[in-house]
Amino acid sequence: MFLAHTSIDQAEQLAAAVAGAARINDCWCTDFQPYFLRLIFRELLGVDIDFETVSSMDVDEAGVIFPDPLQRKELIELLVLTEVMVNPIPSELESSLENWAKKLQVEDRSLVLARDVANTARAQA
Repeated sequence: MFLAHTSIDQAEQLAAAVAGAARINDCWCTDFQPYFLRLIFRELLGVDIDFETVSSMDVDEAGVIFPDPLQRKELIELLVLTEVMVNPIPSELESSLENWAKKLQVEDRSLVLARDVANTARAQA
């Protein structure tokens, strides 16, 4: 289940991690990203977070807050979902996610697999 390893108490921190990785120069690539993320957090975690104003954190801080490999994998999967909302995907966003996956020690193949699944779903839509 998506975000199964994230508690309600960690929702704000997870949102800050997503913002830190996915906002380029402190801006979302599309208006849909913060809207969709707000919806996901409200429906899955029961928390209403304004992704336009949420503060961000860097990858080192996220690594301390989310030591569990399953939480880290879920974070990267959420970032990939956020990434594929953009077409075309800016190289800065792609590089940011790859950096986060590397620093959080989420295997590259997990990132590639998540991207492949998301891109296939987007192509079928």
